[in-house]
Amino acid sequence: MSNSGGDYTRDYSGDNDHYTNSRRGNRPSATEMSRGLEDYFRAQARAGMDDADGAESNSKSEKRRIADLVNPLKTVITGSLQYNQKKRSIPGTMKFKDGARWYESCDFAGDEENPPADVLSIVFMIDGTDSRQYDRNIIFKKIVMFCGEAKAQGYVGRISVSLCLVGDATCDEIPIQAGHFESDERLDEILAKFVVEGGGGGTGQESYELAALLYAMKSKLDCYDKRGQKGIFIMLVDEGFYPKVSKEQAEKYLGIHLAKDMDSAEVWQMLQEKYHVFPVYLETEWEEHKAGIDKEIEKRLRAAGGMFENVDIRCSLMWNSFDDLDLHCICPDGSHIYYPRNARRYCGGELDVDANGLDEKSKKPVENIRWPKGEAMKGHYRFFVNLYNYYNESSPKQIHFKAECDVNGKIETFDGDISGVGRDIPLFEFDYDPDKRPTINPAKKYDGYKKETVLNQFASVVPRSQILTLRDPARIIDLALAILAELGGVSQDEYDEHMAARGQEDYKRQEVRAAMEPLVNSRKVVEQEGDLANL
Repeated sequence: MSNSGGDYTRDYSGDNDHYTNSRRGNRPSATEMSRGLEDYFRAQARAGMDDADGAESNSKSEKRRIADLVNPLKTVITGSLQYNQKKRSIPGTMKFKDGARWYESCDFAGDEENPPADVLSIVFMIDGTDSRQYDRNIIFKKIVMFCGEAKAQGYVGRISVSLCLVGDATCDEIPIQAGHFESDERLDEILAKFVVEGGGGGTGQESYELAALLYAMKSKLDCYDKRGQKGIFIMLVDEGFYPKVSKEQAEKYLGIHLAKDMDSAEVWQMLQEKYHVFPVYLETEWEEHKAGIDKEIEKRLRAAGGMFENVDIRCSLMWNSFDDLDLHCICPDGSHIYYPRNARRYCGGELDVDANGLDEKSKKPVENIRWPKGEAMKGHYRFFVNLYNYYNESSPKQIHFKAECDVNGKIETFDGDISGVGRDIPLFEFDYDPDKRPTINPAKKYDGYKKETVLNQFASVVPRSQILTLRDPARIIDLALAILAELGGVSQDEYDEHMAARGQEDYKRQEVRAAMEPLVNSRKVVEQEGDLANL
């Protein structure tokens, strides 16, 4: 499979990828795009600009020419981003239901205008949860720019990039989404397939180990197989990973068959046989990070006077309209907790917040059913949501909602859409045993999110010198380029000059320098791995 050049584009309409000999309308070809991007970045450097959105030139004709190159990309990428933040359906191509596909990164075979070229394979693993929306958008917006700048500055000859979006397999519907290796406008098509769930489990861990398993077992790299050059695996993280790969999750979400659960440390070791792995810890002020963990549901629930803490079981529901949704629970004794006054308290539980059922309406409603500590009985619990009525019955519509279930401190979330009066959608279903109640110290709720906890866990599986910390997520692309430059034998002083030529201010360059210190100062990486030509 060639991943660059020619007129061929992948067709993602089915579970098995194939090719169509099509230009996709008036889009430029891969060759035209590659040549155009190189011209664009040279012009951008001359103009001293930082961002593709602000590209300008002293010459009106040059400015118009650059705009002709950039605007199609900006339109496609921005459009894809806006579309996916609203999109809720799950494309079959992302489910791996027929088994995990091979992700091949092949050398460029050449065409009538370009000679053959070796290709370096790069993976960007991106956190798909709510807390990382800003830096995720930076990658989505600038990934094509990254490819063009790396080539224009000579850090690499050619590269191919695979994008991987990761969530939490304990609660998200599609915790792993991965695109084929590409280096041109076909990255836009991959972005258009991603669905941003924005969930996460609230445990201080995400399913990064599943992404590592996918690329360790199902990626085929010409750079590694033909030349012994490792690929580059850049992963943007702010939490830890699960200590084991569940065989059930590997089967369900990747189509990979494991005989038993697998230690994550073994998975990271497998990944590093063919990739240089760079966890990039995205650092924020603790209060800001904590605010991202404590979701909107908690804010609304506290404002409404509902019980959020000190519970055996809590299920909360929120949506963003004046319409009337209702939260229901079928209890172990068969009783039914829901909105009628005489049905709000059963089997030790209570619907303590009901919204939009009476004259008083809220556009930020929340509902809550909870059991205080020691009150939940043993047995089977089933929660569901019902669309009782529209606020404006003349215009039926889909209503997006989010539900959260806390069982002894373990939190799961559910995002969905509901339409049609009287419809029910299942939310959570589980067996509860008070004798097996885990001991959880509320003071340790955020331990899994602490910087030292996350860094120490990654240091147990990846060389410390390759774990980089970045304070400003806006510098993600600059840092990724700095990694390529360092491994390609370009000094950080020279790279700093490249950043300056792009119009980057001193404080931005200092931020990248600080993040790169562990790698730059590590003689072990240079001695053991050599420069980019020997990767």
